[in-house]
Amino acid sequence: MRKVYTNVLKIEGNVITVRAEGVAYDELATVSTDKGQSLAQVIRLEDDLVHLQVFAGTEGVSTKAEIRFMGHPMQVTF
Repeated sequence: MRKVYTNVLKIEGNVITVRAEGVAYDELATVSTDKGQSLAQVIRLEDDLVHLQVFAGTEGVSTKAEIRFMGHPMQVTF
């Protein structure tokens, strides 16, 4: 089971920044909001700083939001 991170360092537009380890570029994550959960993708890595683009926007995301990394990039079956 992957670790849950709960300390969002910065929210800027549709991008949030969190300190996390063992995360890969393009990896998907879920971000808790006041309306449920949103899907996000790692778009930048700087040592242990992870920048995530939240697909549904960051409205309702707090600095205490729960972030769970899925351990894989976006996948499409065909």
